[in-house]
Amino acid sequence: MFSVDMEIKRRFIAECGAQSVFEVLADVPASAKHFPNLTALDALGENSYRWVLGTIGVRKFSLKSIFACKYKHDKARGLIQWTAIRGEGNAQVAGEWRIKALDEHRTEVKLKTPVHVEVPLPGLMRPLLAPLVVREYERLVDKYVANLCKTFEKEGQAKPARARASAKPKKKPQTRKSPKT
Repeated sequence: MFSVDMEIKRRFIAECGAQSVFEVLADVPASAKHFPNLTALDALGENSYRWVLGTIGVRKFSLKSIFACKYKHDKARGLIQWTAIRGEGNAQVAGEWRIKALDEHRTEVKLKTPVHVEVPLPGLMRPLLAPLVVREYERLVDKYVANLCKTFEKEGQAKPARARASAKPKKKPQTRKSPKT
């Protein structure tokens, strides 16, 4: 087994008001619907969610990521933050959205998210597979940002700085309550 650490940063300008941007991003289930390859979002209570992503990779070199985060937001500061919940899945994801009104119709949005993923393959495979894991996570985040931009375009238009051509998620993720243990 080996681990992969990365930090993903993105910035874009949404051609809509900061309040609209904040409302979408602070609503975790609504925001998560834009994330590609998300198969389930489990509500854990207390503004915490488990994310279950579909398998990435090919054949025996595939990875299914599961992680959980606790969210908090500060509308006055334009800040949404999440921390990893340890012991949930094979990844730890934390991060923040920083939302800043440029004027009443334009908003700067910054994403910063450190990611730690445990890969259940021999350590000898790390030099070959670690860059592929990083690239796949970056691709998913780019699609996520592009999908969010489509939603923000309904309020105006969005200009993603690093997002590639977007594609809608293949199917909507399920939001379900976690069984009590």
